[in-house]
Amino acid sequence: MRYIVFGSGGFAKEVIDYVEDDNHEIVAVVSTTKFNSESYAKRYEVIDSVTESLLDTYPDAKFLLAVGDVTVKKIIVGKNVDRWGSFIHSSSHVSRRSKMGKGVVVCPYATVLGDSIIGNFVTLNVYTCVAHDNVVGNYSTYSPYAGTMGNCTIGDDCFFGTSAYCIPGVSLANGCKVSAGSFVRKSHQTENDVLIGNPAKPKP
Repeated sequence: MRYIVFGSGGFAKEVIDYVEDDNHEIVAVVSTTKFNSESYAKRYEVIDSVTESLLDTYPDAKFLLAVGDVTVKKIIVGKNVDRWGSFIHSSSHVSRRSKMGKGVVVCPYATVLGDSIIGNFVTLNVYTCVAHDNVVGNYSTYSPYAGTMGNCTIGDDCFFGTSAYCIPGVSLANGCKVSAGSFVRKSHQTENDVLIGNPAKPKP
């Protein structure tokens, strides 16, 4: 697979490594900022936008969204043509009975279990878990070691910090953010709540 990667921040560095490790080819990196380290800058020159020439040169290349921030994801997708592909690392486990949207990034050792539905442009970082019968809304992001247990329903644009978890059956409204290390024990239906603690409660 050939990819045109969007992003040059820390998460983009990780995604680039994962893509290379699985022996895929990166033909361009697109971002408004350069890499902050020589090791990546030497290998990939960052361009600020996709050109028709690039698309013509690599007609089979898919766009890959290497950004974790929900708001930035939506801006990038809105500004570019729909050539979005997904990346699922070979060390992850994605059930054949799950359903995946477009533009999904599944990082090493992530798990997606049976009958879960993953929306468009969802990011599942390393060691994340989406248990059985989950629904994960578009543009949502799971940071490393985050997880939602069985029968959870996660709205669009949600964000889980590192090691944030939901117990089985929890529902979260669109735009909810679960702070790192927090444990959500009941559903929250107010959009854009910031949940923190164990049990997680809306931040005042």
